[in-house]
Amino acid sequence: MTHSRPAPSHLRAVPESVTPERKVDLQRAEHAVSELLEALGYDSGSEAFAATPGRVALSLAELTGGRPEPMSVFVNDDHMQGPVSVRDIAFVSLCEHHLLPFQGSVHISYIPGERIGGFSAFAQVVESFAHNLGLQETLTVRVADYLMQQLEPLALSVTIEAQHMCMAARGVRAREARIVTRELRGEAAQDPAFLSFCATTGMLGATDGGSSRG
Repeated sequence: MTHSRPAPSHLRAVPESVTPERKVDLQRAEHAVSELLEALGYDSGSEAFAATPGRVALSLAELTGGRPEPMSVFVNDDHMQGPVSVRDIAFVSLCEHHLLPFQGSVHISYIPGERIGGFSAFAQVVESFAHNLGLQETLTVRVADYLMQQLEPLALSVTIEAQHMCMAARGVRAREARIVTRELRGEAAQDPAFLSFCATTGMLGATDGGSSRG
């Protein structure tokens, strides 16, 4: 069992650019939902919809109010060199194009440098970024950027598999379609042993290495 002391706090700081603050006006959002219902031909003042605007406003505020906190990070005292994986982190997010949900799983693998991350912290990171309006591609990049900043790993793989309601419930109604996005980062990201590990644990397709940035 690894007994690692926390890394210095300045190494875990979250850049302000990663967590821009947004002012939420719930009263205005509630009024907007009422107007939307009316525009769609529903009577927002009826008993059936009396509480709907408030519920929708609160729900959207919760689903778009994610702000990542400093990650729980520890010094790699035991000089762990092998890959570490956290699989099947479930998430729900809202697409910025249709305001419809997409949901799925995030798989993360990394080769530690001087720091290692607390396991539950990875789920917290995913949830904080997922609770924003965005795209799956953007979510993949943001999670990868954040983990690189917090952990400075030698290699990092972030894979997201998700189903999108904008495809399943409307338009082409491709209900079984799943979108896969990947980011590879770090100086050892193209190391054959790391890519093989990612492939055997389901992080990468057999022939697709994803995009890579140093």
